[in-house]
Amino acid sequence: MLQQDILAHPPRILSQDQRKRYFDQGFALCKGLLDGDWLKTGRDAYGAAIDRSRRLDGSNQWFSIHKEHTASEPRVLRVERLPDQDPVFWSIAKDSPLADLGADVLGPDVKYRDSMINVKPPGPAGKVAWHQDLAFYPHTNVGTIQVLISLYDVAEELGPLKVVPGSHRREIFEHYDDNDNWTGEISDGDLRKAGAGDAVSIPMNAGDAILLHPLTVHSSGPNLSDRSRPLLIHGLSAADSMSYTPMTWGNSYTGTILRGRPARYAQHDDLKLRLPPDWSKGYTSIFEHQDTEDAVA
Repeated sequence: MLQQDILAHPPRILSQDQRKRYFDQGFALCKGLLDGDWLKTGRDAYGAAIDRSRRLDGSNQWFSIHKEHTASEPRVLRVERLPDQDPVFWSIAKDSPLADLGADVLGPDVKYRDSMINVKPPGPAGKVAWHQDLAFYPHTNVGTIQVLISLYDVAEELGPLKVVPGSHRREIFEHYDDNDNWTGEISDGDLRKAGAGDAVSIPMNAGDAILLHPLTVHSSGPNLSDRSRPLLIHGLSAADSMSYTPMTWGNSYTGTILRGRPARYAQHDDLKLRLPPDWSKGYTSIFEHQDTEDAVA
């Protein structure tokens, strides 16, 4: 659905001004999306996931773990495919205000894509380099978002999300190096064009949510505190946004319509998108490809 058609529908969570700022800036902060019981539900499910990780000695389809991960001191980088691990995460996706928030920038027909928790343990391992999300999962149009929900307060020392406002309206960058190897990040030579020097940091309170456009250039720094920073992430798409590649890190609910109706036609934007590598035989996380690779067990 085109921007003007989306904005013609009444907002559900955001104000109309917030919706317009999302389309202008490429991101929006929604204060207190999850509170009370929903926030407690998310925290409890996250704690249970960390407990399940204690028995692992290496990454698998459910967890990306740091090489120093132990049962007594778990160091998880990412919890993957959440609804297939715990149905509580699916209830958050379909029953909380999350999908209504997505409808404010995608239109009334909202499709579920995936869920994960980026944990960012203390130290440099959880640092994420500059990138654009659509490079990882190219779609027929830009109606596909990440909703990042803070389970606890995220102050500057914990490495909050950094975004380049307006970068979604500029260039789609290569995420390959000069030798044509996939890196999952924008090259050093392109960072100036990407506007990394103009980035803003987005601290969050517990329960806040960030709506992130798939072409917005973003990153996050290391966690300089002594505690982990879990960020619950849900991928949502407009029903008429179709993936060009298999959703190899999806789950059994991927493609489910959360709000509205399925699309009968795909919308095609004028996008020049290079395809990512063939991950049909498996994919764990961004940490496998960026410069934190040596931190993954």
